[in-house]
Amino acid sequence: MPSREELIAQLAQQWLDKAQADLKAAESLAGLEDELWSIVAFHCQQAAEKLIKGALTREQIEFGKSHDIAEHLDRLVPVKPDLAADLRPAAALTVYGVQVRYPGDAPEVDREEAERALELARMVAEKLGEFS
Repeated sequence: MPSREELIAQLAQQWLDKAQADLKAAESLAGLEDELWSIVAFHCQQAAEKLIKGALTREQIEFGKSHDIAEHLDRLVPVKPDLAADLRPAAALTVYGVQVRYPGDAPEVDREEAERALELARMVAEKLGEFS
């Protein structure tokens, strides 16, 4: 039977695996000729959120089902304040977690905004590389 630490590490890795899939999806969609910028931004938000949730899991910090990246970073502050501060720009991705998925909730995302979302998601992935 796996130890508690092994189970925590497995769960954290599952978050990271899902995050990597979202980031890969965003990068793939961004490379298409179709203008799927809102979907690219959505997957960037999902990747960042899941990466941060993986880090919280690894640190054994509870979190809710919120998509609010700033809220999740606030939970990271007590144990990794510098990392939480470094990741703070990613809070700008929160809007893409829900609003861009539905018509009328937010303006459409353009190429420039989607590319910025990709930069932020990649930054989170890079800074949380120690968790992968």
